[in-house]
Amino acid sequence: RPKRIPTYYGQHAAAHPQPDPAQRPTREETDTSNHPLWRFFHDQQSLESLTMRARAPGRSWTAPELRLKSFTELHQLWYILLRERNVLLTQREEARRLRVDLSGYTAVPDKLRLCQKSMARIKQVISERRHAALQAAQILRERGQLAQAEQIEHEAKVAQ
Repeated sequence: RPKRIPTYYGQHAAAHPQPDPAQRPTREETDTSNHPLWRFFHDQQSLESLTMRARAPGRSWTAPELRLKSFTELHQLWYILLRERNVLLTQREEARRLRVDLSGYTAVPDKLRLCQKSMARIKQVISERRHAALQAAQILRERGQLAQAEQIEHEAKVAQ
């Protein structure tokens, strides 16, 4: 049988060895206000009023707007939208966990739909670019420029 760790249950408080106060962590050491997980929440607000719902949702990005963006800009926008989607899903899950009905008080469902539409359109634009690059590579193959065709195909596969 393994040895048990000795406990101080039932003993007088004076029998407990007290930790040295100098070795306790300071408030700055235990401050979690800058922890990365707090990025999944919007400030300290958990509910929105009807006036917030009326003015809060914007609009999703349209495909023609996204076609004007570079690959790097689309990549950055994707991660901005991904973070926003995660925040909105966290808010929705927190409301579900607390059994709070947010219908009529928040714009989370509308914002989530707009965010998902924008993300789907980014995927569409990337797919269009990939298909256009593969068609260009096919034309180059037909013209006999194999090295350029292979380079374009490789870049199209890497950019997926």
